Amino acid sequence: MGFITAERVQRDIIGFSIDDFVEEDSKCRYIVRLIDKLDLKDLYSNYKGQGAASYDPKIMLAIWFLAYSEGISSSREIEKLCHKHLDFIYISANLRPDHTTLCRFMQRNGDLWPKYFTQIVELGKKMHISDFKEVMIDGTKMKAKSSRKQSMRERKINRYMEAVKKDIEEYKAKLSLMEKEEVPNKEYAEKEDLQKLKKKLERLEKTEKLLVAGKDELVKRKESLRPKDRENHQINLQEHDAMMMDHSLGQGYHPGYNAQITVDSKTQFIVSCSLTQDRNDQRQFSLMHEMTEETLGSNKNRVYGADSGYNTFDQLEYMSINEVNAYVRDPMLKNLKREALPELIRSKRKLYHIDFIYDKDSDSYTCPAGEKLFSSGSKSEKVSSEKSSSSKRKKYGRKDCQGCPLFSQCLGENSKKKGKEIEGDIREYLAEAMRLKMMSPEAEEIMMKRQTTVEPVFGYIKETLGFRRFRRKGLRNAAREFAFICMAVNINKLFRLHGSFKGLSSTIFIILFTLKALLDDLRERLSNQGRISSDYHIIYNEPFYAQAFC
Repeated sequence: MGFITAERVQRDIIGFSIDDFVEEDSKCRYIVRLIDKLDLKDLYSNYKGQGAASYDPKIMLAIWFLAYSEGISSSREIEKLCHKHLDFIYISANLRPDHTTLCRFMQRNGDLWPKYFTQIVELGKKMHISDFKEVMIDGTKMKAKSSRKQSMRERKINRYMEAVKKDIEEYKAKLSLMEKEEVPNKEYAEKEDLQKLKKKLERLEKTEKLLVAGKDELVKRKESLRPKDRENHQINLQEHDAMMMDHSLGQGYHPGYNAQITVDSKTQFIVSCSLTQDRNDQRQFSLMHEMTEETLGSNKNRVYGADSGYNTFDQLEYMSINEVNAYVRDPMLKNLKREALPELIRSKRKLYHIDFIYDKDSDSYTCPAGEKLFSSGSKSEKVSSEKSSSSKRKKYGRKDCQGCPLFSQCLGENSKKKGKEIEGDIREYLAEAMRLKMMSPEAEEIMMKRQTTVEPVFGYIKETLGFRRFRRKGLRNAAREFAFICMAVNINKLFRLHGSFKGLSSTIFIILFTLKALLDDLRERLSNQGRISSDYHIIYNEPFYAQAFC
């Protein structure tokens, strides 16, 4: 029996090219075509004509796109893949750049990544992958590059500084004696070499500088914190920008950043992203809305969905002023039970702030028993020191509560003699309006979509791609990297969409999605006119479209 043997050094008469070994519908080919559609003028302008020839920036960008889309962020690992993985050999044209060159490219052009993220979003919009009429906002904590072992409170920094200063003085004295040779050298020469001693002293002095800089930054930061938070506040000596954040799921507190994304509800396509030092989402809705509207174009009818972390008076006021069609979950809605007075008395349940209804015209609250609570002026100095809502928070109260059937349910032991007093905001009517909106069937549907669109994207980033920790220090560098991660997610989405139409030319592909956009618009118009039910589904909607984004 004969065999086809391995003739690895045999050359073909016609010859082969790298292009022959990569499938037509492979991701690496798609990335090369995608980069050709981007405006790379700024990228090329970063290179001057002096010195040795550089690798083509287009090739370097393609290598990093492919790497991040596969969950690879190590330049050393990418260098190995460019030697042995066919897709990386193809996309790098077998040039085999080393890890130093790859790393330098990322650092040199980091400011451009948010711009290219926007270009890819605009490209998806031109392809009509969605109408982008419903978008969902969410955030997650991502660990910084620096370890939490380098995070310290002020008292620990002080103890550490004392120990370091003491060691520095001892080493200086020891070094001085050795250099002057005023004592026998043999005792020291047997234990330590002079050069080693100098290096140890340099390391200690470097550590002292880190401690001093960290303490100075911590003192400045404490000025903007509440008094009760100042004592336990920590700073990371290696990365001052990283804040100690609760990463949940039993991971405890680690230095990190708050990553924010806005995602299209139909395609899970990321349309805006940002990175912040804020430990919560209370100030993020306005920022994400502005970024989304700037990228996709202003649309007053666009629906925004967000969880309760974004529900603050400042953000609700922003939504009202800018006429944002938002559905934001209310954290107090679970306590809302508007029973009739006899039923409320029988239940004997405790009354919450949400049971008191605010009236904007009279600037007062109405209690469940029908009595009014009026403002007693501005709140105490502690609350009035809050940044943007200082003049909008007040105390509302009523003293003659004796004899009320809800007296024991409404007042605590310490306030029964004083009467009922609550702390409120003159923008409470905005919260009331949002609560009513969130009790509608539409709101329930939006919240269900939010759970199945934006939250899985973070799961994909952390679990599938494995991006749980940034590789670059500082808020600016980490924000650049996060933009690159979001680009990788969108590239994978576009590739999967493109891959579900194998064999079709790009022209036919665009025609099909343009037709789909027109049909979506027609269906919405007919629904608004009452000609068809709003829950009517055109036949293509399931097998043709939804499958493309699975």
